[in-house]
Amino acid sequence: MTNTLRFVCDLPTGLHARPASLIAEIARRHRAAVTIHNQFSSASADGRSVLSLIALDIQRGHEVLIEAVGDDAPALLEAIDALVKSHFGEAIHAAPVAPSVESGEFTTSVPTALRRMNARIVRGRPVCPGTGDGIAVVAGARSSLAMYDDSAEAPASSPQSERSRLHAAIGAVRTEIEHDLGRLGSSGGVRAELLRAHLGIVDDPALIERIDASVNAGRGAPGAVVEAARHFAARLGASASAYIRERAADIEDVCRRILATLEGIEHGDAAPGEQSRISL
Repeated sequence: MTNTLRFVCDLPTGLHARPASLIAEIARRHRAAVTIHNQFSSASADGRSVLSLIALDIQRGHEVLIEAVGDDAPALLEAIDALVKSHFGEAIHAAPVAPSVESGEFTTSVPTALRRMNARIVRGRPVCPGTGDGIAVVAGARSSLAMYDDSAEAPASSPQSERSRLHAAIGAVRTEIEHDLGRLGSSGGVRAELLRAHLGIVDDPALIERIDASVNAGRGAPGAVVEAARHFAARLGASASAYIRERAADIEDVCRRILATLEGIEHGDAAPGEQSRISL
């Protein structure tokens, strides 16, 4: 028997990473299959996958249908219903106008993701008029997955061997993130928020399934990670929400860490987001 729940999204920035991760956590804790439908676009996704839920591009005012099948279906939907009624712990007033950071005579908008986390903004002084766009990186790290050269990839061994390498690397990155979170404790602020988001991504079933499928098709482990990152970054990049489009950088950060582990590159203690695209 299929159990259902309907609600209209009232979150100003839509069903973004944090509420999606809360739904996914509930789905993973219960013995039931759960599917989320965006009635506005007729798109559907596995309720266990944060990336797939974000990619549904559920905006404020969109009707959502949740279907659950299994022994725990009623309890699962009851838990999600409580989340919905609490507005996922967020304020539901109209989305605020983006504040700006004054920098001499020039003004730069603060990204929505950083506004939501109350990030500390450092004001700079420009030396000349105009704008610049680039990627902030940790020295020695791969700066962009877009730079990955598929033709330089070593021939893949057996799919089984490549999967073993991949899952070992994913497990190592998960352990690193959990360790960093543990060190930060309850006062981690922005960095802790980013780490929790990255922890949800590294364990995301849709990401792992995409990587496994690429390996089964004969691709090497590094190339499979890059392909999956590009796929999900493109899906989120097509969102109508600027906030959701910004989450593509988180996917690239996590996959860059997995790739670095596969290739034996020292990742160091850099916080997630320190290797993200910036505009000046």
